Amino acid sequence: MHAVGIRSSLPVPKLVPPVPPTVRSPCSKLVNFGRDSPPRQRSCLSETPRRRRRPLEREQLPPVLLSRPLSSPFHDALASKFHFLKPWESPLPRDEFLAAHAGDVRALLCFGPNPAVDAELLACLPKLELVVAFSTGVNHIDLAECRRRGIAVTNAGNAFTEDVADYAVALLIDVLRQISAADRYVRRGLWPINGDCPLGHKVTSCLLPVVSVKLA
Repeated sequence: MHAVGIRSSLPVPKLVPPVPPTVRSPCSKLVNFGRDSPPRQRSCLSETPRRRRRPLEREQLPPVLLSRPLSSPFHDALASKFHFLKPWESPLPRDEFLAAHAGDVRALLCFGPNPAVDAELLACLPKLELVVAFSTGVNHIDLAECRRRGIAVTNAGNAFTEDVADYAVALLIDVLRQISAADRYVRRGLWPINGDCPLGHKVTSCLLPVVSVKLA
């Protein structure tokens, strides 16, 4: 008896080995290495962890000398970036405090005319490079001495221009309408003695010259 081979017109399926299921770690990432290549997994455990920077100690921050206390918003915003030197908190005289702590100071923040930034103060700060004035005027700073020492000086510029204009208008109205004068008149008890306080003047009835000054 002979075996008879039967040809089938149907294609013979190829045997493909089973693909093990992909197990993804909770911290794994799919990485595509090319347009035609399938994505592969990369575990975050194999990545080099980034080192967290330790916050610098206060003594390691750049020292900045303050002439007077800073307002809370400015102090809180800058305290983590600079080491503020506050001479008024020290029992030492100013010259001794500066000689002991301000030898590496490169910036000085000053507020108002006192204390003045004069040649005597600048001589105590051999590494000073910048004087920051929180005011528009700089007449309390020895500009000639700063220029001789190569120290840059900055001011507030026109930051307070609108505020000054508001106060000027407010004072003008106060004088014309005698608001403060009438307040003092009543508080001193002069109303029942001398009668009504003299009336002021209307702002609209006054002709006021307007002077515009442009600062270079």
